[in-house]
Amino acid sequence: MKAKLQMLLAKNEATYNVDPVPTAAANWLAVQNIDVNPVEMETDDQATASNTFGQDEKIVGAVWSTISFEMPLRGGGMPLGSASTVPNFDPVLRCCGMARVLTNAVSCVYSPIDTLDESATFYYYLDQVMQRMTGVRGSWELKFNAKKQALLAFKGMGLRNPMVDASIPVPTEPTMPRPMACNKANTQVTFGALTALLSSFSINQNNDVQYRNLTGREDVSIIDRNTSGSISIELPTVAQKNFLGTGGVMSEALTDSLTIVHGTTAGNIVTVAVPKAQLFKPKLSNEQGAAMLSGELHVVRNKLTLTFT
Repeated sequence: MKAKLQMLLAKNEATYNVDPVPTAAANWLAVQNIDVNPVEMETDDQATASNTFGQDEKIVGAVWSTISFEMPLRGGGMPLGSASTVPNFDPVLRCCGMARVLTNAVSCVYSPIDTLDESATFYYYLDQVMQRMTGVRGSWELKFNAKKQALLAFKGMGLRNPMVDASIPVPTEPTMPRPMACNKANTQVTFGALTALLSSFSINQNNDVQYRNLTGREDVSIIDRNTSGSISIELPTVAQKNFLGTGGVMSEALTDSLTIVHGTTAGNIVTVAVPKAQLFKPKLSNEQGAAMLSGELHVVRNKLTLTFT
């Protein structure tokens, strides 16, 4: 079989672990760098007393599946706030504990929730076989690197289903805006009142995703979240933004707002807004002759929004 022949479908579940049957006509995902492990396994050892060296058979205690991939970070197109033009990765965000609010002709907004989070079913086609994963929940990471396309990375865990023979269907690819590079033309980053000159930025949702298998219960749950990340910008003067001076933002670990607006055309604008961000562990470096300041990012109480306009 040919490893390059791949396709991924995803659809949110109305009831946990009940397959909503995603289709190639309505649920195709524009993914790259897919990594699927159909069978993760936890085993138990037998230790029977014996007159010979060696081990007994292992006992399989539980099996589950994992999946990871990346997707271009872009809008859903026009019309704004329409259920028909949500971002292509909508089911991915929703199975990561993100609630979606649509405002017709205005926006599509995602924000973290701690209860009533959704799950999803994924169909992964690999040439002539298909791996189905139900009850999937996971965690996302956003990656912004200068001169590269912005990406949404996903890592998920779900309940294992047997692999079956299946031909890859022909997908209906939705009309989507083109991915955008992170650069001066497309991306603006502000930290407080400072317009930052960004080299790289990542923000990781860091959901604590746990697979559980008890008598009468098997599921994947999000049990905690500690959103963090990293940032690298060109070092400003103290007058422009006091990061390291007396009472500096980084030297005193003060909170400030952080906003990234990626895109300039309606239907393809993504805004990442963190109302209270802290930057820690400052480090100075040289990048193409420019003095750079990098640090670790802490998102207070996981408060952030992803807005698509």
